[in-house]
Amino acid sequence: SALNDYWSGNFEDAIRTVDSHPSRNDRRLMETVAQEWACGMSLCGLGRFREALDRFMPQFERVERVGNWFFMNRYLNTIGWLYNEIQCFDEAIIWNTRGLEHAFSAPTVDMEVVSHARLNLAESYLGQGSTAEAEEQLRQVEQTVRHPTEREQMARFNYSMRFFHVLGEVRLLQGELDAAMGLADECLALAQENFRKKYVARGLGLRGRVKIAGGDREEGVDDLQECVALARELRDPTLLWKSLSALGDALQSTGVDGAPDAYDEAAQLIEKIAVELDEKLRAVFVDSPNIQRLLTRS
Repeated sequence: SALNDYWSGNFEDAIRTVDSHPSRNDRRLMETVAQEWACGMSLCGLGRFREALDRFMPQFERVERVGNWFFMNRYLNTIGWLYNEIQCFDEAIIWNTRGLEHAFSAPTVDMEVVSHARLNLAESYLGQGSTAEAEEQLRQVEQTVRHPTEREQMARFNYSMRFFHVLGEVRLLQGELDAAMGLADECLALAQENFRKKYVARGLGLRGRVKIAGGDREEGVDDLQECVALARELRDPTLLWKSLSALGDALQSTGVDGAPDAYDEAAQLIEKIAVELDEKLRAVFVDSPNIQRLLTRS
């Protein structure tokens, strides 16, 4: 199925499965919605975010009309996450706020959904440079991560890894290196225990930058190089350009050769993502501070 192909990282196969389905227009609603979600996420995995939005929006409107709580939650969180990926943080906040409100209005509140909506918001606020607002969302998630009820235990590791990473980014920005290192280690331990390579990569990237900030440049570069290798394996375009940018910074700061190559590869990824966006989204993406900072170095 397209879902299995997506989870396995076979993005082209997932898209092909959905597009070649002989009775695509006649499938049951929820099957179609699920398959189109997998197709959209696979397009994101290929850096084709505009096409992914074109897949997501009609399906969101369908589940909104029929009032399917599960898929409304999934699509609200996914669309909010997507806007974060392309640095459209104002739009992301609109969708993520809506996702959080919807999660709390469900007949049964699912704290996994709530936590991901809050983490989406935290990343949106961080992207805007609003650390205090990000911390407020993280403070709410921390209660569930550190002190879960029995009902909240089952899927807690999924958002706990993400929580450790995002809060670690905040602590690094604040110069609290010991706290940031502890959170990177928690992210890594949980990701390795549950075989989640994406968060192994994120944990390594965070740990590497913390080490460099603390003066341990050689080991920091090693962690970042391992992070880049994992990002390549996962075919995650956003993780890869961010990792390459961080590696370029690390190599430049240590005087080791390779910084221009890392920056140039990251810039090529940015261009590949940008060319797939429409004019409005492309302008926001390319003009965002994170992208501009990278492009000035390439």
